[in-house]
Amino acid sequence: MAEAHDTEWAFSPQQCEEVAIVTGRVHPQLASGVAEFLGTKLDPIEIKDFPNGEVGVRYERSVRGRDVYILQTHFQSPEQDLHRGIFEHSLMIDAAKRAGARSVIAVAPHIGYGRQDRKADGRVPISAAMMIKRQLGAANAIVAVDLHSQQAQGFTDEERPLVTLTAFNALADAVNSEIGELHNDDWVVVAPDAGGAKLADDWSDELRLDFLGLSKVRSRGDSSTFTDGKIVVPDLTDHNVLIVDDMIDTGETMARSVQKIIAAGAGSVLLAATHGLFSKDAFRVLIDSGIDRIITTNTVPVVRAEQALGNQLRIVDIAPVIGAGIFQMVNGRSVSELSGSRNHR
Repeated sequence: MAEAHDTEWAFSPQQCEEVAIVTGRVHPQLASGVAEFLGTKLDPIEIKDFPNGEVGVRYERSVRGRDVYILQTHFQSPEQDLHRGIFEHSLMIDAAKRAGARSVIAVAPHIGYGRQDRKADGRVPISAAMMIKRQLGAANAIVAVDLHSQQAQGFTDEERPLVTLTAFNALADAVNSEIGELHNDDWVVVAPDAGGAKLADDWSDELRLDFLGLSKVRSRGDSSTFTDGKIVVPDLTDHNVLIVDDMIDTGETMARSVQKIIAAGAGSVLLAATHGLFSKDAFRVLIDSGIDRIITTNTVPVVRAEQALGNQLRIVDIAPVIGAGIFQMVNGRSVSELSGSRNHR
């Protein structure tokens, strides 16, 4: 659980009254960590399911004249329905607006539909724009962690900004710790595809390691279908590899890249990514992949991942990152200074 560091990030008694931190039902553990980091408590809210499947929301304490930060990550699992969680987020925003809140900030550590940020084909929606403008658009601001594409910030305007936080520094600290524990040298940073090249280049600069980009071929119209026949990996004998990406979804891309990397002679292989979604058969795929350690954050619930992956998994607590971002916003300070502007890259 996150803790405020020597009260540096703790709200004043007045701010504890003026600011409400509220959570939906998808990831209350993370919201509790954020509140604890800020030296406050979650505001009580009643969320219930009606017999016909509809959702009811009611704030149990007045939010009139207060700044309300509503935390709800967008996540699909056997226990969680993605779209139900998104709609629950929308209802909490609407309820706070109608209850007279001074401002309403939607905090979505992992924001749904973030990868569908452009028209990749004819007759398709830009789903990320619909998410931001329609589902969360009634909020005065939206806060997310490590967007899949920074162009999604263009789906809002200056009156309703999309504020991006980053797990980069926290993940980099964890990676440095893992590399130190492995006691081996000659590391290289790898991007599993061309889309992650900029992120891998940032990692290369931060850790002062060489950078290697891989290419892949996907079946048209189905991003989950992967063909690895054209991946070319140079000789990696006597090298260790850090693979970086913004998220782990089905794990297929990662696993097949790792197979190629190990076949090229690599020693240890680490994987670092902000969002550990672990969809479909991801646990089995990654366990069998040969990856030594997977490092990700708790932007989404991690209990199933911890149970399935055990010591292969290292979780970095994202609550301090979100808490510090909220603290800066409440106090009218810069959010980008928390990360050296990496959240704008």
